[in-house]
Amino acid sequence: MLAASFIATAVGVFSYSLKFYQPQGRYVFPAQVAIAFFLALGFDSLVPAKAKPYMAAAIVIGLLLLNISALRVLFFWG
Repeated sequence: MLAASFIATAVGVFSYSLKFYQPQGRYVFPAQVAIAFFLALGFDSLVPAKAKPYMAAAIVIGLLLLNISALRVLFFWG
């Protein structure tokens, strides 16, 4: 069910975005919970028990770096 929700939202967003230039992420907000839960279950089943704290730390650090790079592009473009 989570995968179906993710796929339906992705197809809808991408098909709508092909018609118009839409850089907003607001269209993905309804599916964020399903996407996060789907990814968390996937990581939980793939990663061994000993490596889970390291994987969680790596994800947090990676998301922080992605946030910093996105903010640099947004505010210092040019």
